Amino acid sequence: MKLKKQSISIAIATTLLLSLLTACSSSGNDGTSSPTNEPTASATAQASASEETGSGTNGKFDPPVTINTVGCVVGTELFKGDETQENNVATKWAKESLGIDVKYMWMTKEDQCSSKIRLALSSNEALPDVLFTYDQQLVADLTQSGKLMDLGEAFDKYASDEFKSSLSDATLWYKGMKDGKRYALPVLESRHQNEPLFWFREDWLKKLELQAPKTIEDLEAVMDAFVNRDPDGNNEKDTVGISLGFANGFNQNMADTSWLFGAYGAMPGFYIKGADGKLVYGSTQPGAKQALAKLRDWMQKGYVGKDAFSQGGGEAAALVTNGRSGILPGPYWQIVWPIQDVAKINPGAEMRAHSVPSAADGTIGFRGIGVDNSFVVVNKDFKHVDALFVYLNKLYEGMNFIPGSEFANGFFEGYDYVMQDGKPVYDGSKVEGGLLDIRRNFIVPPPANADALFNNMVKLHSGVEPTTPAEIYASGAYPKETWEAAALLDQVKDRAIYNQFKGVPTPTMLTKGDYLSKLESETFSKIVFGELPIDAFDKFVEDWQAGGGEQILQEVNAWYASVNP
Repeated sequence: MKLKKQSISIAIATTLLLSLLTACSSSGNDGTSSPTNEPTASATAQASASEETGSGTNGKFDPPVTINTVGCVVGTELFKGDETQENNVATKWAKESLGIDVKYMWMTKEDQCSSKIRLALSSNEALPDVLFTYDQQLVADLTQSGKLMDLGEAFDKYASDEFKSSLSDATLWYKGMKDGKRYALPVLESRHQNEPLFWFREDWLKKLELQAPKTIEDLEAVMDAFVNRDPDGNNEKDTVGISLGFANGFNQNMADTSWLFGAYGAMPGFYIKGADGKLVYGSTQPGAKQALAKLRDWMQKGYVGKDAFSQGGGEAAALVTNGRSGILPGPYWQIVWPIQDVAKINPGAEMRAHSVPSAADGTIGFRGIGVDNSFVVVNKDFKHVDALFVYLNKLYEGMNFIPGSEFANGFFEGYDYVMQDGKPVYDGSKVEGGLLDIRRNFIVPPPANADALFNNMVKLHSGVEPTTPAEIYASGAYPKETWEAAALLDQVKDRAIYNQFKGVPTPTMLTKGDYLSKLESETFSKIVFGELPIDAFDKFVEDWQAGGGEQILQEVNAWYASVNP
């Protein structure tokens, strides 16, 4: 699953969630043969960079090249033994194998990184050579400051053929572009990794002689039974119908509500195509009013817990693990965490994935999550951008198990795999201390082949015998329930609703965005809680348009027309 800006505080959850970001390529190698002597396209690109900078043979920079960066720390669970962000298996590999010396200017918690960079920018302090960030607004601010390098020429010159191919879709670059120049390199994540399914307490369904719902009307009958028919058998009315969390809005990874809005043709916070082909704001569409009315009704009937607006995905998910809820909307990887804990806490519990329910007319819709949500930016004064691409080319090889590379089986033996009988094994129980996803040990999380991991899950569920390292990884690192869930999502993936606006924040977003977001959040929460009538939605739409929304729509559509001539 995608690693969002919000980090998960539970150590095991962080490690597992990070590991699901490892996307794989299904082409090539059975994992048992030794690397070939033929140079990969990445090696060719590395050699070209080496010649230009006068580095030694074998692609190692001599003297070493220094890359200054900053550490946005998630947690110590990402390291083994006495390793640290500054000194670990990845930093040692970079220096010993590539002649790249990674230096950290400072370290801070992940949620404080953007603020610290902005402070350095406003104080005219030195910025790092290379910065990885999820913050698109920070990218826009740095671009506006004139302190970023246009990476387009360097990417075209130094990126390997495989790496270039993964970013051949021009739309992937939009979020970091200005005046046609590419200031931010997108670091792709695995496709479909945070799009929702429904995870049910299957044992509750069986006990109450219910079927998994196909429609929202069916869902209401199931939720009513989960609230009023004592599914846990403790003779107390202490269960809720469904785990939903609104603390981070109506679109989030776990305890997601986007499927309800999507069933009615809306999507909060997204700019989506209207009937005339122009972009409209999803939160102001009539379907959003229908969804809010449903949530209000469900809240009043006890189907949704009263604490939903103070709960993020993790807190709402805890209702399921603690046995108080029988439904958790969320990604296909939830069986790894937190659903694996349900049976531990509630003996005999059984959970299984099903597709999200449809509206009465059969419409299914849910938020689609793009793969272009994180970026690498480079200081315009950095003299060794060629070295950065040598580094990135290698990371792409390891992330995608490129045959013939030093990382054909994974990154580092004993960390993300072990060898047994000449074959790579990705079973955490076979690795001392468990599997460790080392993505955050690198200065940039390794770029993914966006489609490979999900596709491999679907292939495995269909009965394909794993033969490539990528397939072997997916079969060893993830339980079969994950494959089944991915296959279910694959059947409805074309129903995902994506945000069509991928540009940098518009001028009116910068000046009016906070006000409009607050207006939306307060109005929606008061409607759901019953503090405002349903028709307050209509007043919200008027106020949103008058308060800057109409101007934002003009700016958004001007951008959309510019990239879709």
